Amino acid sequence: MGFGGPYTMSIKGKSNTIQLTNILIGEVWLCSRQSNMEWVVANSNSADEEINNANYPQIRSFNVVKDISTVSKDDLKGNWVVCSPATVGNFSAVAYFFARNLYEDLQVPIGIINSSWGGTDIET
Repeated sequence: MGFGGPYTMSIKGKSNTIQLTNILIGEVWLCSRQSNMEWVVANSNSADEEINNANYPQIRSFNVVKDISTVSKDDLKGNWVVCSPATVGNFSAVAYFFARNLYEDLQVPIGIINSSWGGTDIET
């Protein structure tokens, strides 16, 4: 299986089956740091035009929900969102423009994981 999709995956257990749908196979990029990465498309230059033209179902964004902990965690909260005029306004602008440029050059699905948090150290 190469780049592309959407695909469906079925996982069968002893007593149940889980079916995952709308799966893409492509590149995934971690987008992190401070307030410059938090800046959203809705606040960017030419925001209305950018939002209206953001019909890229092969671009997905995962915004990590901010959470404070003094110990390492095995899981996090958030969900994948398909890029569309209805959703892109809340995407990190830096991450979105990066993903859009990659998608236009490579023509493969692009996932961006936004784990930015303004005013924090990159180490955390």
